[in-house]
Amino acid sequence: MEERVARLEANVTHIQTDIGDIKLDLRRLNDKLDNLDTKLSGRIDSQEEKLCTKIDLVTQSISELRLARAFDRIWWLLMMGGMLGLIGRGVQVDLTSGGRLEPRAAGAALSGTVDQ
Repeated sequence: MEERVARLEANVTHIQTDIGDIKLDLRRLNDKLDNLDTKLSGRIDSQEEKLCTKIDLVTQSISELRLARAFDRIWWLLMMGGMLGLIGRGVQVDLTSGGRLEPRAAGAALSGTVDQ
């Protein structure tokens, strides 16, 4: 019986040593995880700042593009108005004869007078 108790005491000592080693390993892992968490938090914050900067640049370029498109539309309307004005000066519509288009005389188009 004493042999068994001695063997159990030796096993308990061995188990206690193993548990102590496991606790030490856990402490080391906790320290490594804390360091890793600090590094990753810093990287995430820097990437977030870069992403916000890029998003701001894209938003700014989109607003500039919208403004440019508005100017393009105004320019297009002015050009088309000018073209219609030129066409109107070059062609006389005779409403009394069913809306036939007749070209004006060359001198009338330059002087701005209307042929009657």
